Amino acid sequence: MNRRTLWLLLVVAVVGITLAALFWQRRTRPPLPYVADADSGERAAPVDRSIKLGAFDTATKGGTYSGTVIEAVGGAPIANARVLLVATFENQTISLVSEDATGAGTTEEIPVFGSFRIAAETVTDAKGAFRVSGGESRVVALFAYEPGHGPAIKSHLRGVPLKPGPGHELRLEKAGFVVGTVIDQVTRAPVAGADVSIYLQHIANHGGRGTAAITPTTSFAVFQQFMTKELGPRIWGIEPRENDEALHVITDGRGMFRLGPLMNKVQLEFIIDHREYAWTDGDPEVALEQDNPGTDPTAKVKTRKLRTVVPPGETVERTFELSKGKEISGTIVDDKDVPFDEVTIALEHVAQYSQHHWYRTRTRNAKTDRQGKFRIAGLSYGPYVLTMRHPAFESKVFQPIPEASDQRYVIPRGGWIDATVIVGDSDKKDFVADVRLLKVVTKVAGSDPVGRREHLAVRGGMFSLEKVEPGTYDLSMSSGRLVASPVRIEVTAGAGSTAELTLRSGGGFRLTVASSNGAPIDPVTGEVELVTGDGMFQRAGLIVSRGGVLEAEGLTSGRYRIAVRAQGYVAGATEPFDVGAERMTPVSTLTLRKAGLLKILSIKDLEGRSPAEGSIRSFSIVQGDGVPVLSGALATGTVPVAPGTVVVRVTMEDGRVSETTVDVAEGATASVDVVLDPK
Repeated sequence: MNRRTLWLLLVVAVVGITLAALFWQRRTRPPLPYVADADSGERAAPVDRSIKLGAFDTATKGGTYSGTVIEAVGGAPIANARVLLVATFENQTISLVSEDATGAGTTEEIPVFGSFRIAAETVTDAKGAFRVSGGESRVVALFAYEPGHGPAIKSHLRGVPLKPGPGHELRLEKAGFVVGTVIDQVTRAPVAGADVSIYLQHIANHGGRGTAAITPTTSFAVFQQFMTKELGPRIWGIEPRENDEALHVITDGRGMFRLGPLMNKVQLEFIIDHREYAWTDGDPEVALEQDNPGTDPTAKVKTRKLRTVVPPGETVERTFELSKGKEISGTIVDDKDVPFDEVTIALEHVAQYSQHHWYRTRTRNAKTDRQGKFRIAGLSYGPYVLTMRHPAFESKVFQPIPEASDQRYVIPRGGWIDATVIVGDSDKKDFVADVRLLKVVTKVAGSDPVGRREHLAVRGGMFSLEKVEPGTYDLSMSSGRLVASPVRIEVTAGAGSTAELTLRSGGGFRLTVASSNGAPIDPVTGEVELVTGDGMFQRAGLIVSRGGVLEAEGLTSGRYRIAVRAQGYVAGATEPFDVGAERMTPVSTLTLRKAGLLKILSIKDLEGRSPAEGSIRSFSIVQGDGVPVLSGALATGTVPVAPGTVVVRVTMEDGRVSETTVDVAEGATASVDVVLDPK
């Protein structure tokens, strides 16, 4: 036997062993579930549902489109079919207006991307012909529909551009319909009032992974939002919901719903929402050969969801079985054990694995009754997170909440304010403003007021402040140069209070801040303080100088004081002054002195000895006006002080007090050795 024959026998043996092994693994592998047939009324959902289109900015702007709408089978013309010319929103923006009550402010234009509109529409004549002009619009699709047929599309794609001109043909299939029945999985009773979300998806690919190839006549899914918004009311009589791409139908008393006319160029996903039932996917799982190419008998079989496709002229009947979900309940009361009614509760799932995808993106919601009780059903696996909201308190979060829990939640109760705003003699109703809410309490001089500030939008001449602690408040407002004088309001727990504010031109002041030689000081900060009726000072705002001048406007009429600070200078304050409406009040120049420096070289007794540890009770530096600059631990070093006489005071544990007086000139440094009094 020669070498060539030996090699041939060896190759045949290897091939034979390999084929035998493959045959044995195919025999022992579990059989695959049913695979959807390409001609059936159902399609397997894709692994990857993303669709990649050519850029619509390559579509043609303007032009006239003409053609015919005909039967998909036979080619007979269809009269009275509606034809829509669909275009992108060219340079469309949403205006965000930030405008005060005087009309001053800014408007921001936010671009809108990825949305479509109807640029023009027409109706076919007796021969099924149409002709429609795009004007200046960038046309990306033609849609056609007629009651006895499913809609048709011809869209712009990369490599298959949609261009103006004659010869466009839209072929309509006979109308298909889907009739669904929703029942209880256990009792088999119909479920009435269920909200059925229907998504029009691109058809799955039976020859490979991902979606089927997209063509100009199958690109409905790209326009899902447009179809829901524009075609929903026109074709299916379904009004769109905000920020929702699904078509929504509600089951009747028999648990049934119907949708049509439908086209066979989309597959349908159904998600059924009912407060008593869990969110589930009612479509079966199927395994496709191309998803399971391996020969390992222990490998997990990969499956897809089998979605519904409605064949032309047929009615597909579906039954959806719902299972009761888990539930929780609870009672919400305030700190006085009074039930909280009208509290909204949003429930989120913590464990989101092995659950319907809606549990990852949506909340189950409820509202308390007059007894403060609530119940949320239709849940999947716990634990849960509860977020509670009400005008009488800040949002409260409780977690983790176990399955089947029935807990009591105690939340302190606040109140809220509903205010009406009048803008002088103007009829302006929508603007932005600054609102100040100050609680009327006994205060300590220089302390922060109790209350809050909010920059908010007034709409329709009204605004609300929520979650306000009970008490007496002064409510005021400013918007641009307009101000509203404070209005006193009583806020009670769990109730709303009303107020009316009138905006009028406010007053202002102008204050120059200078040094001892008359030169302007810049920068300086000024704290605007409102002088109250009891002679106390409430902080009203903070301003920064320009060129040594502090200036403010839009102040309510009243008495004010300005506390001023600048780096390297001794802080000062104006005398109280009055601000009147619609005028600027000049305030006398405020002179600030440069700070001096006191340098403590040493602290010793008459014999030059430092004090023993623990022999000093207190140490302080006091300015001539009696204001302590430093009080605390015994220390040497440099301390900034106001120019003038400064006293260094040391108190011993045995009661002896030593005082050293030093004169510090403006802007100068004075050095001192502190000598302890032996007496």
